[in-house]
Amino acid sequence: MLVSNHCVKKLYFSSGSISLEGFECLARGLSRNNSLESIDLSYTNMTDDCVIALVDGIRTNKTLKCLDLSGNSALSQSGRAAIERLMGYNVLRWLSLERTYSVSASILTNGLSDNHSLEKLNLDEAFVRGE
Repeated sequence: MLVSNHCVKKLYFSSGSISLEGFECLARGLSRNNSLESIDLSYTNMTDDCVIALVDGIRTNKTLKCLDLSGNSALSQSGRAAIERLMGYNVLRWLSLERTYSVSASILTNGLSDNHSLEKLNLDEAFVRGE
């Protein structure tokens, strides 16, 4: 759907349950889509594998400006590393990681130092506990 559709600008999946296979399909579509500007994946119970698949799909997307990952479960090191890569893509203008408990010091130092596009970053209750 996302590959051939050139009209959809925003997708909302908030509070929906999406399987790993669903995230992998979404990632494939995002990698070849050239119209989508905003996607809301808040509270979708993303796992590390889901985040990694999504970030891999976004890697080649040049139109996605807004991404909401709020309210997803705490991620392990591999999920946090994917978030760090995401911040380095320099396409996103707005990113919300609110209530993800997935932001570590390395994300802020490495990810943001390489990013020159983010204009808004929501980190409310996003830090890894203990950091």
